[in-house]
Amino acid sequence: IGRLAAGERVAVRGASGAVGTVAVQLALAAGAAEVLALVRTRAQADAVPAGGRGVVAPDAAGLAELAGADVDLLVDTVGGLDLAAIVPAMKPGGRIALVGYLAGVVVELTITALIGQDVRLLPVNGLRNEAHTFETVAPQLLREFAAGRLTLPVRTHPLERLDDALDDVRRGGGGRVALIV
Repeated sequence: IGRLAAGERVAVRGASGAVGTVAVQLALAAGAAEVLALVRTRAQADAVPAGGRGVVAPDAAGLAELAGADVDLLVDTVGGLDLAAIVPAMKPGGRIALVGYLAGVVVELTITALIGQDVRLLPVNGLRNEAHTFETVAPQLLREFAAGRLTLPVRTHPLERLDDALDDVRRGGGGRVALIV
């Protein structure tokens, strides 16, 4: 959907989550010149997949510091009001692929900023693309995971240590936290 071309600069907002972690790896595998992995904490930045550059941008102010970064493609797994703060980081003609909305379903964008940066918003509609995903994308992703070319860190905790698992989730650090029953 984002039509990434080799040599482009990519930013992945929410790069410490499962979808973001995989998006960083896929962008690198597709030939991105640089992948900025936008995360909220230093611990999450340290856990970015090899080849990505962890950038701590916990809020709109942190995202605003990226102004002029000339990002060709933003993969946004977070959504919410802070999305507007990253528009100045986009290269003219850039694309924003909206994947998720963990931070909220409302986005306020200044039309002059979108027009001035000539940025395209591309919603990633999983329901509309479900058949294609299951027939084509999912099997390929599973092959990549099985071969070890894609990874997703998983930290496990026994069920009786639920409090530790919750603390682990709060600390962040990337990937997923699982309970073992």
